[in-house]
Amino acid sequence: MVDEATTVRYNSVTELLLSMFPECQPAHERLIADWGGDERPGQYIIVEDLLGVFLRGLLVRDPGPTRDALLQRCFDFVELLLGSSGHEVRELGYIGLLEHHPGWWYARALPLIGPRAATVLNERYPDWRKQAQESGPTVPASDRRVSGTWGIDSIVSGLLDGAA
Repeated sequence: MVDEATTVRYNSVTELLLSMFPECQPAHERLIADWGGDERPGQYIIVEDLLGVFLRGLLVRDPGPTRDALLQRCFDFVELLLGSSGHEVRELGYIGLLEHHPGWWYARALPLIGPRAATVLNERYPDWRKQAQESGPTVPASDRRVSGTWGIDSIVSGLLDGAA
């Protein structure tokens, strides 16, 4: 459940993500190691390439208690970002996690999409529900393989295959 009193600052999104998703820590460490140099990857890289791939990896899998609980945490995180008073954080939540997905993604996500996410999707992408309905929840074979950089796909498989 989203804590309404939490203030999310743009420069602390990565720390928040890793505290809510400790499963992603090994992938984050690989990302940092691969990034190299003194500069750190930006919040969009972290959110899209870690949590976005994690979320997609969960959505392509069949429903089950572990998968559904992990997905709920993902969408709670989205709600947290979208509820921030900071415009940058809200944009990160929308662009990094909700924008530009195929219809099946929205169809599978629909039961978990919170009120803030539904509002921003309705405002910015009014056809998202229509796209979800027309596509339906069946994931095309070409989309079933999630190639996660930094081992996210292996993390998802380990979490779900171990829970089976």
